[in-house]
Amino acid sequence: MILAYYFSFKVKFKSHWYKVLSFLILGVAIGGSWYLYVRFADPQTLKDIAETETQNWTDYHTRPFYYYWSFFIQSGIWTIPALVSLAYPYFKSKLKHKTIYKFSFLWTVIAIILLSVVPEKKPRYLVPVLIPLALNTAMVLQYLFNNKKNIISKIVHYSHYSILGIVCIAILALPLIIKTHTSSFWLLYIILSLTSLSIAYFIFYNLKRKQFEKLFWANIFLILMITLIGQSGVFLFKQNDNYNPLEASKLQNADLPKFYYEYLEPEIIWEFGENTIKIDPNQLPEKDFQLLVSGNLVNQFESKFPDIAKQARIQVFDRNYYRTGDRKRKRFIIYVYTIK
Repeated sequence: MILAYYFSFKVKFKSHWYKVLSFLILGVAIGGSWYLYVRFADPQTLKDIAETETQNWTDYHTRPFYYYWSFFIQSGIWTIPALVSLAYPYFKSKLKHKTIYKFSFLWTVIAIILLSVVPEKKPRYLVPVLIPLALNTAMVLQYLFNNKKNIISKIVHYSHYSILGIVCIAILALPLIIKTHTSSFWLLYIILSLTSLSIAYFIFYNLKRKQFEKLFWANIFLILMITLIGQSGVFLFKQNDNYNPLEASKLQNADLPKFYYEYLEPEIIWEFGENTIKIDPNQLPEKDFQLLVSGNLVNQFESKFPDIAKQARIQVFDRNYYRTGDRKRKRFIIYVYTIK
């Protein structure tokens, strides 16, 4: 962001060095506050996770440099406007706020380049890019609203809203996709169908009349429909009948001290609601403890420590909500070994 600001507003750092320095100090202080808290509150866990994550930067989930080039797709419903907003050579002389547009464009591009340099890449790492991309998209949309006769404006709006309208109509085909036809499903389907058809009518009615400003609300209506109504039906997509999340209330002898073997996903500890400590099985007490082992490590654990595996009472928690059988999903299965 600092680089984008410098190239856009032609800031002279010599005369504003104290502002830049203050900005950097404040950023480091805020960004480092969580590290300092964990460093003093739970130093061993911080050390274990840091060692694993540092190694992951170069040998886990590595992707080629161009992996993020389709980053605009992460904007979801705004994909087409977001992609068009990146046509900087075309829009740079047409927008009202030229300098701000340059700033948001450079911020987006520089952020993508810097993220692409890191070998480990995941879609969620693109969240910081969506902030300047949203600003970029908003300014271009405002220009397109005010220039209805512009050929680019027509192409963007007709393609974008035609797709949204078709998606709304396609929701009617849900019974062909979802096989769980319970009373809850039909109630949700009726509400969702009526809402989506209303949005589809709103889209095509205003699209025919080139009411692009009103069409903007179709995006909002569709987002609200999905978040307020659509997410209520997530349970209908459940594919794993053995789904069993890890909860302390489901554990036998839940009051026993808890440890984990080698590595445990941070979200599991969060979901579990109780702190667990990494430990070498050779250092475990003789009895009265519980050991959590990730599914992708259970074979290794039982081959190295067969005595513990034979003595323990084992509970299995399958956290795979949508599917099973995938080797990569084994880490979502947790084995709890209880020795009492």
